[in-house]
Amino acid sequence: GTTLTLLPREAFAALRMAFQRNHCDLPLVCPTANEPLTLFDGQCFFAAALPPGYPTLWWEFAGGVRIPVPPSVYFTKVRRFGTFAFCLGLVEMPIAGISFPVTVLGDTFMAAAYVIFDRQNGRVGFARPRSL
Repeated sequence: GTTLTLLPREAFAALRMAFQRNHCDLPLVCPTANEPLTLFDGQCFFAAALPPGYPTLWWEFAGGVRIPVPPSVYFTKVRRFGTFAFCLGLVEMPIAGISFPVTVLGDTFMAAAYVIFDRQNGRVGFARPRSL
């Protein structure tokens, strides 16, 4: 498995644009003169806790299944120097030569859902947990 969720270039660009259109007030969402790189460029920010205001992301799958993924799941959190580094756990798919959209669902998605792998029938099922 993987920790990060890997998104196709178009999906990652749409996510970046949606965040930057609606959430520039949040740390490292939009570039500034002092900080030209953002969460979407791999930058992390240091804080005691994840600031409020980051939106819940809704993932929609075939059959109308919708899974909410809160920021507490799609951010990675690492203790550094007595505080925490928060990094976006969603990245653009880095595999060159793939000409079709591929998404790899990592821990920054799967921690928000029960995921059932039916290998015998080649299916994956999702269910929402009662709480996170």
